[in-house]
Amino acid sequence: MTTEEANALLTSVDDLGFLSPEKTDMLLGAIGAMPPIQKRAAVSKLTQTRMSAGGHNLSSRDEAMMRLGMLPAPIRDGLAGKRLQLADTVFYIVKAAGTSTTVKMITNADLKSVGVSNLPNGKLDKDNYFLLTHVRLVSGVSEKGGVDVSFGVPEKSIVNGQVEFKVGTKYLLPNEFGLSVFDTTNKSDVLAGMFRLSSPKWIEPQQQLEFNMDLAKIAAPDTWIRVELHGSSVIPF
Repeated sequence: MTTEEANALLTSVDDLGFLSPEKTDMLLGAIGAMPPIQKRAAVSKLTQTRMSAGGHNLSSRDEAMMRLGMLPAPIRDGLAGKRLQLADTVFYIVKAAGTSTTVKMITNADLKSVGVSNLPNGKLDKDNYFLLTHVRLVSGVSEKGGVDVSFGVPEKSIVNGQVEFKVGTKYLLPNEFGLSVFDTTNKSDVLAGMFRLSSPKWIEPQQQLEFNMDLAKIAAPDTWIRVELHGSSVIPF
């Protein structure tokens, strides 16, 4: 895709609202190859056009493209050169609520296990930059005493609590953030327990994540909690 073709595509709000992943990759590569001044102008136009086309309905990939300037130069170059790509991603952690009002959902002792967690040691893999756009919190009671649970909107003891969610020393949500935002009862337009961040945040590789909940009271026996981190990751092409 030439610079002229990229600029033409950028001016088409209708097209840009429904770009295929292939065209989006071509556009990204063309912008990456532009001289610095043109590149800044193109990124600015891309941001404005995507917002007008998608508004709050932007995909995680759209949100990531709008924030490419926050990534290290080698990562941006890898995306432009199609050695890397953006992919929708969900990290998840499942744990028993236990018999305490404190539940540490993400720690450096977590192991990777199918159905339990795909975020070992509470860290992203090397070179895996991840733009966090949504957090989902659900719970359920196990009828057989194991992880085999039907998850839904968190029970009251959970949504009446609060959470400390941070990476390193940086808070991803305000400290002592109320868990009531995950109460999606009577909401049919979102997944159960889904919360969209008003300001998506990049999480860097190998940085320690923590998701520490303080519940209003001890959860019901055999309650299991699932936390999902939704967004867009930088992965090999």
